[in-house]
Amino acid sequence: RFWQWEFWTHPVGDGPFRFVRYVPQSMMEFEANPAYYGARPRIERLILKFVGEAGLTELLAGNVDIALAALPQIPRILEEPRFRLYVRLYPGARGIYWKTDHPLFSEPRVRRALTLAVNRREALRLLNLPDELPITDGVFTWRQLRGEWPEPLPYDPKQARALLDAAGWVDRDGDGVREKDGRAFRFKADVWQGIGMPELAVYVQESLRQVGVRMEMRLLEEASMWEKLERGDFEALFIIVQAGPWAQRRDFGRGNHTGYYNPEAFEVIDRIWATADPEAQDRLYRRLTEIFRADLPVTRLIPLSRDWFVHRRIRGLSTPFRADPDRYMEDLWVEDESQP
Repeated sequence: RFWQWEFWTHPVGDGPFRFVRYVPQSMMEFEANPAYYGARPRIERLILKFVGEAGLTELLAGNVDIALAALPQIPRILEEPRFRLYVRLYPGARGIYWKTDHPLFSEPRVRRALTLAVNRREALRLLNLPDELPITDGVFTWRQLRGEWPEPLPYDPKQARALLDAAGWVDRDGDGVREKDGRAFRFKADVWQGIGMPELAVYVQESLRQVGVRMEMRLLEEASMWEKLERGDFEALFIIVQAGPWAQRRDFGRGNHTGYYNPEAFEVIDRIWATADPEAQDRLYRRLTEIFRADLPVTRLIPLSRDWFVHRRIRGLSTPFRADPDRYMEDLWVEDESQP
């Protein structure tokens, strides 16, 4: 009964905008709050429209100025001079969990080779996201998000082949697939069929083929993906790599189901979980980044983002840290483009 809840239909607050009215299943209207303690917003009237999947249609029709972007829509909108794309960076990533106790992925140098084989900067362009978004192999707190990013592993297929050779994975029969102890380097990857993951998986599939590794794909719904992660029922998993102490503890801490084992990492994750000191957490995350860059229990392909289409007359946003209009609405303004 959420939509009939009194606080939803008549909310109370003291923010930069105040509630005016609610039309069920249609819209909510707000106005600048004259009693707000800070500077009065330059946008006097704000309407939030509930349009479901029709955000792009509403935007192109001129009925709204801002809409959440879906990755496949980006090329179409960027052809329109009326709109800009703003991308908000998050600490997580779109990536691949490796089942690190699986015979194929038990060696860190093999996981490193698989990461080196993928041109992640090109993968970013594949999804039409801005080049300035950082590629990283690290883990971060929200506080660290705007800081310096450690250099990621480069795209280096030559080194990837050398590492696989050194690990004993060699194409002995010339069929294009590496083998070791009579086993071909073939594996199945479960792929979440959302937010560009199938496209990324196809790209990774071709990248690995070029270094002698074969990957089969299976597309799954979100709920099935999380169940597989929590049970450890996978070989490789294309899904959102989450951030935060809880996610680190679940995925890479003691008793995890991803197969990862590193006592030093366990200790650092325990300390992250036990501290509320932000500076101490930052230090621990930096150490965890060093461990993960060596172990690579997960390959972070491209950063996690929230993407917005915005009419160019709306000003005050920027990529990648001030791109959320719902977070910075009081700082935005409408530019009168009819004026010189």
